[in-house]
Amino acid sequence: MGYALLYESMLNTVLVARDRFLKEDGILLPDRATIVLSAIEDESYKADKVDWWSNVYGFDMSCMKKMVIREPLVDVVDRHQTVTGTEAIFDIDVATVTEAELSYEVPFTLTCKRDDYVHALVMHFDIDFSKCHKRVWFSTGAHSYYTHWKQTVFYLQQVLAVKFEGELMQAEFTQRFLMR
Repeated sequence: MGYALLYESMLNTVLVARDRFLKEDGILLPDRATIVLSAIEDESYKADKVDWWSNVYGFDMSCMKKMVIREPLVDVVDRHQTVTGTEAIFDIDVATVTEAELSYEVPFTLTCKRDDYVHALVMHFDIDFSKCHKRVWFSTGAHSYYTHWKQTVFYLQQVLAVKFEGELMQAEFTQRFLMR
């Protein structure tokens, strides 16, 4: 599995192995994966890495900002930066999912936990070994122990102001899985 679960087509490799080698009554572990979103405040990073392009040693290179914002960032997110709760946006049954089903478009709603600003959406994934004698699972979220998958950060073009606890953020997330 890759960053944000689908990045680097690592899950695709698992699916190919499943289809070629798994016996009909075989068990594939992990058997479930869930992609989860939340939102964060990250003014200092955005100022350092994005707004920096406005004045690069005296040169206006602000045309680079769009490219920098468009590229997701894989990094460790401090759980204290989280402005919203989490929402599971995509659940995968690893034993049956097809490559075509890995592209999705889903509406989501995040509930704000405090009055703050939102600079980015953060994606992580949870893995479940539900077929084990004793259920085992882990999360790659900011609220969990560090993993090498970290979290994937999608910076917003515009900063959003959250006015109160309980405010709802509604949007739609689209992910296209490029098949080999």
